[in-house]
Amino acid sequence: MTGISTLVAGLTGKEFELLRELVPGLARVGYLLAAGAARYSLNLQDAELAARALKLELHVAEVRAPGEIESAMATLAKARVGAVHVAGSTLLAAHGGRVEVGVAQHGMQAAYTVERYIDAGGLMIYGPSTRKAFARAATYVERILNGANPAELPIEQMRDLELVVNLRTARAQGIKVPQAILLRADRVIE
Repeated sequence: MTGISTLVAGLTGKEFELLRELVPGLARVGYLLAAGAARYSLNLQDAELAARALKLELHVAEVRAPGEIESAMATLAKARVGAVHVAGSTLLAAHGGRVEVGVAQHGMQAAYTVERYIDAGGLMIYGPSTRKAFARAATYVERILNGANPAELPIEQMRDLELVVNLRTARAQGIKVPQAILLRADRVIE
């Protein structure tokens, strides 16, 4: 096997810190994740440890199918979370528009790990850049086309993390993004 891996463990603490900066006085944080996702147990453990370290009350909502997204968001809203972090998963990313509608409908602020959410109107992402991963994957294709043996090419772990803030969404939702977050952002969508 060869290729590029974008799985990055231990980001949840940083994502919760960003949410706390975005929502002053944040006490309860939601965590939306797909029940059958790769790294499910590790993601959940990361969230529990991060919440405990930051003295946040964690409310977890699991989704097993696209039709459960709306009820999961309603569950988090009923728990009166001040913000929600959406864990990376194929299921949730494929239905990012539904997730974002739920976030906006319930007046929550959200952070994501996948760039696709920004396209669906997401407010903020922090995680590995899929654009950079695809560009890096192209170098693998080039090496193979030039005669490299795929079995001899190592799996590479993406280490480049990006903070992207969507100011259009922030303005539409009446959210004031702190200057400290904007200064650290790798990309700001105006």
